[in-house]
Amino acid sequence: SKDEPLRLLPTDWAPGAGILQGRIGSQVSVADALRLMIGISDNVAAHAIVRRIGVDHVNANNQRLGLAETRYYVDDRPDTTTARDMARLLSLLAQGKVAGPEATAQMIALMRQAQPAAWLPKGVPGTVPVAHKSGQLGGVRNDAGIVYGPTGPYVVVVLTDNRRDPSLGERTITSVARSVHA
Repeated sequence: SKDEPLRLLPTDWAPGAGILQGRIGSQVSVADALRLMIGISDNVAAHAIVRRIGVDHVNANNQRLGLAETRYYVDDRPDTTTARDMARLLSLLAQGKVAGPEATAQMIALMRQAQPAAWLPKGVPGTVPVAHKSGQLGGVRNDAGIVYGPTGPYVVVVLTDNRRDPSLGERTITSVARSVHA
């Protein structure tokens, strides 16, 4: 349930973006954790959600969806994915093949909320809706989304890594979005 409370545990703590790092021990609703996880890339919220669902269930679902190279870990190993897997996931989501109609609408609504790191939307006209999820760490800049263009929805995924100047990754994402839209 979206109103279910999630207690934030010490194992949920993570560096990076977010506002929940200082709230370990307190509770947030599932709905708030989802909103923070997508809207501001709150890593503590993401860890709490994955813990609630169960990492094995998340990984099994990824396999069921054909995401062969996407894996979440509960230890110190970095989570992994590929642009191909993210494009597949978003294509399935856009077609309503990830979940039922209500859950699909909720996921897309979460991804359409304003995000501070919105490099894909910057590459398309402001009137074009984009449901996306961006991410950033160190020299990493990523954005993956469904663009609701004038001829129908399409998916754009750009993952950048090892950038001494992360703004180059941001500009690359926006440039790819602009080129694909054109």
